[in-house]
Amino acid sequence: MYKVNIVQVIVIIIFIASFLLILNIKNNDIAITGSGAKCNLIKDGSDKNTDIVFLPYGYKDNQRFFEDVDTYVNGEFGFKNTEPFKSHFDQLNFYTVETADVTCDVLDDTIICNELESKIAAANCPNDYIIVLYDRDMVKDFIVPLRSSAYLNLASINTADHRLVVLHEFAHIFGGLADEYVEESISMNIDRFENCDVETCPRWSYLNNTGCFKGCGEIDFYRSIDNGIMRNYIIGREFGVWNEYLLSRLF
Repeated sequence: MYKVNIVQVIVIIIFIASFLLILNIKNNDIAITGSGAKCNLIKDGSDKNTDIVFLPYGYKDNQRFFEDVDTYVNGEFGFKNTEPFKSHFDQLNFYTVETADVTCDVLDDTIICNELESKIAAANCPNDYIIVLYDRDMVKDFIVPLRSSAYLNLASINTADHRLVVLHEFAHIFGGLADEYVEESISMNIDRFENCDVETCPRWSYLNNTGCFKGCGEIDFYRSIDNGIMRNYIIGREFGVWNEYLLSRLF
């Protein structure tokens, strides 16, 4: 009779455990279990919708967190009043989780919140995209300004910045738009970023009310609007015709 020794048993157990782990992985994401924190519905859209969850970091007052969320959603520079999200507002759902165990760090003057912790905190809500609001004192930020960031479906937001920073970062994670300002250290694959183009701008040259302005991520690429939200949201308060099209087609 064939006998199974202890080494074989261990190998079998490891194989089964590995197989079960692989089954739980999809698109490099491990299935996330919720933290138990309450999910609050802020605004309900249509059946065909995009779900956005706001999480707090560093807030001492939940009421202030809810007020900030309301401003980012319904304010003058919020989703409700900025195209193309204004035209698709009924296709957006917004949620908050007021107690979120999320860690955020500052690296190279940039706020980066923990992706896994953010997913766990948001897991009790429907969540296509997660926005962590890093509560930041405006005076401190004036002395030492910090940048917001976007990675995969997570945006880490400096609340001391202009309100349009949320839409700027959301355009990264939702629409895959590139920054339209120039950074010397950045090397871009222009095929990945449709809001930038080569000289003469063939991607959008057929559209009215578009231009061809030098500098889009890299100095030798071009953008469709001189100063838009993806370049400088302090000066430009709109995405521009071409970028609005790129974002609208995702709804």
